[in-house]
Amino acid sequence: GVAQPRTLPVRADTADACRELVEENAARGNPCFVKRTFDTCAGDGVVKVTSFVEYQAALKRLSGGCGAQPCGTLGETQQLILQQGHPGDVHEGQAIFYKGELVACYLTKENPEMIANLGEHRKAMMWGRLAPGAKDKSSKLQLSVEDERTRDAMLSALHRIGGATGYTGMIGAEFVISRDPQTGVMTDDEATLLEINARFSGGIHSTLGSGFIQDYMGLLAALVEGTPSCALPLRNEWPLVRSDGHEPQSDFLAYNPMGWCVRNLGQLATVRHMFV
Repeated sequence: GVAQPRTLPVRADTADACRELVEENAARGNPCFVKRTFDTCAGDGVVKVTSFVEYQAALKRLSGGCGAQPCGTLGETQQLILQQGHPGDVHEGQAIFYKGELVACYLTKENPEMIANLGEHRKAMMWGRLAPGAKDKSSKLQLSVEDERTRDAMLSALHRIGGATGYTGMIGAEFVISRDPQTGVMTDDEATLLEINARFSGGIHSTLGSGFIQDYMGLLAALVEGTPSCALPLRNEWPLVRSDGHEPQSDFLAYNPMGWCVRNLGQLATVRHMFV
């Protein structure tokens, strides 16, 4: 029950449908996007296409020259998808679920100036306040959600995602909010889902000081201790919308990730399996 743009797996048996989707949208002046299903590397794994020729070039680049995957490729091994473009502003909902129930969330709007060329900011993200000229710049990836209608639409979508999946854990969900170009007002009450990452968001630092990370750790500790469902932390206050009244701490140049890595080499060694 959550709105989504039309999305197709890029396989040999969907070749005609993919071509039709690209050409139909190109005729309306609407782009499509070829995406890797994981490890998009700050946007490098996403290519905007406005014609079938561009689609073919994107497919060749993202597949390493291999082209579409074979017919019947299973969903968990699908590497590329084609998604219809959807007009609007990109927002993110970071959320914690317990057996499908929304425990806590943090809602933001993604900075369009950053998102448009995210790959170009990769070095600044890595170096943080050690990046050249960092003292005179700002690189805020996420901004506050300023209107109740957008907040409520995202919150509703998160509730439905939890109810449909029964999921327990953390997710980062990206939504598009359609707005009137003249007034900036939402054109409907629906948050259109772009994608879900079942992990901590790359923008988790935006939540610092809001209590969101503490919600996750508190729930985890309670479950490890065998706490009954009815007695889980702040159970009667779910969902906790931690972005309400909190300014996102999303300026990459305010942090020192390289310094943290140097000070915590031992901790990094414990996650070496992530790089295999």
